Amino acid sequence: MPVPPQSAFPFLGKTAEEIWEFAQQNLKPPIFNRALAILDNRTVEDRSTCLLVTTWENPPDDQQRQLLKVRSDFYSALSVLSVKNLGIGGDEHFRAGADGVVRSAG
Repeated sequence: MPVPPQSAFPFLGKTAEEIWEFAQQNLKPPIFNRALAILDNRTVEDRSTCLLVTTWENPPDDQQRQLLKVRSDFYSALSVLSVKNLGIGGDEHFRAGADGVVRSAG
């Protein structure tokens, strides 16, 4: 059975911060929300990356109140989200390569 076309886009035009706040207020266990993947306008354009969002564990002085955001390919996003949401890794998994995108080896 084909999937019907989407008729509503409740997060269209929302910032990563607004989506983060919604997740913190509305997603409760067993759904983990320590890190999120957001499909945004760049995802539509490149069809290969998403925006990963989390809070800093050890923020630099100039990032104290900001979210940690990084672009990731889809394959790497699965690994990074699992590691962060399960609490077995930290900010180091959000390091992007020279092109500004997190990419797992392999």
